[in-house]
Amino acid sequence: MEDYYTLVKVLKPRFGTINKTEIYRTQLKSRVREKGELISELAENIKKLTRQAYPDATGEIIEILALDYFIDAWLDSETRLRLRECGPKTLNKAETMAVKMEAHKLADKRQKNVNSLK
Repeated sequence: MEDYYTLVKVLKPRFGTINKTEIYRTQLKSRVREKGELISELAENIKKLTRQAYPDATGEIIEILALDYFIDAWLDSETRLRLRECGPKTLNKAETMAVKMEAHKLADKRQKNVNSLK
């Protein structure tokens, strides 16, 4: 039995959740939306990292943290600001809003291109 506890003691720092949570928190803090990354992929990744970074947090706390990290992941300050102003209560609502904002931006850009050709 002593060998078991010795083995656990040796392996825990390497594979335990204590060190991993710090890594996940660092990843969350530095997470940004990559060029070409789908909004749904960003949201899903942030949701997963948040659960891993805060394994003992309640579902409600995870939702609040994931929402904040999702908004912070936008390099575009206009999108970040608009998401904060809209005040979504859940990550899913923020994701939906971000998709709509991106669609409107794209439509506006296309319209400007069409108008410049006239």
